[in-house]
Amino acid sequence: MKVLIWAAALMALGAVGACSSGSGMTGSVFASSAGSGSSGHGGAGGGGTTFSTSTSTANSGSGAGGADCASGMPDHQTCVTCEDGKRPTGAMLYKALDDCIYCTECYTVCDGNAHGCPKPPAMKGACDGAAPDKMICGNTCTPCANMGACKATFNACIANQECLDYGTAILKCPP
Repeated sequence: MKVLIWAAALMALGAVGACSSGSGMTGSVFASSAGSGSSGHGGAGGGGTTFSTSTSTANSGSGAGGADCASGMPDHQTCVTCEDGKRPTGAMLYKALDDCIYCTECYTVCDGNAHGCPKPPAMKGACDGAAPDKMICGNTCTPCANMGACKATFNACIANQECLDYGTAILKCPP
């Protein structure tokens, strides 16, 4: 599962949010080498998720009212589909970033095939490496892609509250 990209946003921009994948896989497209999350609960817009990385900690509220897909859905894909319906613009932006990172720029080190990418890119991304490596994926390739070839897509996602909310929400989906 894609669980690696959020720390790049925290380190590079001091922002908090998260993003998902185009094929229903979750994780974060912002990178974290040693991230952990715990859910909080509250009223509409309250609570949120705490993201801890090796360098910083920040809180992000859900920002969206309505039913909680994570607690009301039986499995991961159903939960992600629910979130797609609640946050269509955020889902679209998040999945575009996810595809840029995992299916194009970091296909090899982030094991794009295991993340649902249909085939390797025609040309290896400038940030990519020689073999799958989760540490290099999260610590090196993902931040490199976010600040390089995927920068416009990354900036579009982190500038959109719905994209940030979507990324936070799918991290709460059942495995």
